[in-house]
Amino acid sequence: MAGSGGDGAPLPLPPAGALSGRSDAVKPAARQYGWVVRLLAGSRIVIVVGVLGLLAAATTLIVYAALVVGRTVLDLFVAGAPSPDGAKRLTIAFVELTDAFLLGAVLLIVALGLYELFIDPNLPVPPWLRVSDLDELKGKLVGVLVVLLGVTFLPYVVDWDGRESILHIGLAVAAVISAFAVQALVGKRDGGDDMVPPRDEATTLEAGTRGGRS
Repeated sequence: MAGSGGDGAPLPLPPAGALSGRSDAVKPAARQYGWVVRLLAGSRIVIVVGVLGLLAAATTLIVYAALVVGRTVLDLFVAGAPSPDGAKRLTIAFVELTDAFLLGAVLLIVALGLYELFIDPNLPVPPWLRVSDLDELKGKLVGVLVVLLGVTFLPYVVDWDGRESILHIGLAVAAVISAFAVQALVGKRDGGDDMVPPRDEATTLEAGTRGGRS
């Protein structure tokens, strides 16, 4: 509606399209760089190369470790009568193979997590393998890596004869595990803070809920 001047005469309206001139000027620019947007949006497909590489590495490691297990069992029956020394060597071999299996599991978890984050969040996987952001993926990896470090240190304990100190190895493993634990605690605390609304917002929500009930 047109306004009125001091003498009561109506003020002239601005020419048509003057108010939307800025938006009209932006549209050609958006059309000009639309291919950049499409290119950036489609670049996430590149992660498929990494996912396939991780999947191949995990499969190779797990299959190779399984073949080593079979070979170890066959050598056990060919070796002759059981002995304490043979049991000790067998324990060390199986602990090291467990290390290989865990590393294969880490690679597989990373492959599935990256595919869920970049390609398809509805990938049919067990609930404990579902990830919605990088923090969840890092949390799952930290849990497996802590076990992996413990299993890596175990052969040193089993094969220790008391001549050389393995304290420095244990301290190094403990330091890395402690760093993982601190990172996980900080991540959980930051995530919990993000889920809690500010005090003013929480008060508003509570008042609105009470008003709705009344």
